[in-house]
Amino acid sequence: MISSKYITDYLLEKFSENYKIGSGGVEIIVPSVFVKDDEKRHMSINLETGLWQCFKTSKKGNFVHLYAELENIAYKAAKDELTFESFYHNDTKVWDWAPDKGDTENVALAELLVDALEEVTPFADIEKGGDLVRKAWVFLYDRSLFSENHKYFVCHAGLFENRLIIPIYENNDDEETMVFFQARALYPGMRPKYLNPIKIKTSHILPPFDYEKDYVVITEGPLDMITLQKAGVNATCTFGSSISSTQIDYLKSYSGKIILGYDNDKAGRAGIERMEVMRRMARMPSFRVCFPLHGYKDWNELSVRLPAYDLLLYITEYKALYDFAYKVEEAIEQ
Repeated sequence: MISSKYITDYLLEKFSENYKIGSGGVEIIVPSVFVKDDEKRHMSINLETGLWQCFKTSKKGNFVHLYAELENIAYKAAKDELTFESFYHNDTKVWDWAPDKGDTENVALAELLVDALEEVTPFADIEKGGDLVRKAWVFLYDRSLFSENHKYFVCHAGLFENRLIIPIYENNDDEETMVFFQARALYPGMRPKYLNPIKIKTSHILPPFDYEKDYVVITEGPLDMITLQKAGVNATCTFGSSISSTQIDYLKSYSGKIILGYDNDKAGRAGIERMEVMRRMARMPSFRVCFPLHGYKDWNELSVRLPAYDLLLYITEYKALYDFAYKVEEAIEQ
């Protein structure tokens, strides 16, 4: 079975320059791959199953057929590649967790990382740590991600070997428990770039944030979330630009303003459209949209290139001047 998350991520990336979301956020409408210059977008693909239909040619099929066509490879080769990819994007649900419920199942995530973790700190002796620690240190330093509130590790062996471990913690009674992590490749040619715990579905995870504050900014990934948190911003992330119904359910219990801080690109704007559909279905109040400062793709890029810029002030004080002061429909049209 092919991971629905992989199907969604693949389609949004492959058609990032020309698509729209239809059928209540379930389908992606794209130019037909069987018709030249299909400006009217005659092809519809289900974002979860990958089943597709071309209304111009009457062709239809499954995701393997479509993947083979798009990658220009044989059906068997496509099936083999997708089996490999789905191994790293397994959708099996292990727990149902939200930061306000406190009902995290005690899953031994450390076992997935074997006994090969080494913490990477701002003051690490990178010369003694070896090449892997050096690469992780440079990655974090170049992106200004070191913080006393965030831990990072490298993994020396096992499934997550040669990767930077970015953990997500839950705090219960002053005791931190790792409830999720992403493992980021540190060497060229490693694929996929990010690995998640095999049996944990990212769509069921919403990293903890302060429910007492009157706003929360939702980013696409944990690195942007950490960037904002370092600046004092109340932030969480959805691990991609496609918010899930489970994550929407978690947010329904939050009474403050929800500010969508997705990347300033095609996929980010498609994520805004999906959020609007999902929140209407859930009968949630309107949310706001806050893109990074014009000219910067995401929050981390803004922070790195303009290190003196006050992100907290930008989000909490200058709101009359920036995108998230507008209703979502206006932001989409920009």
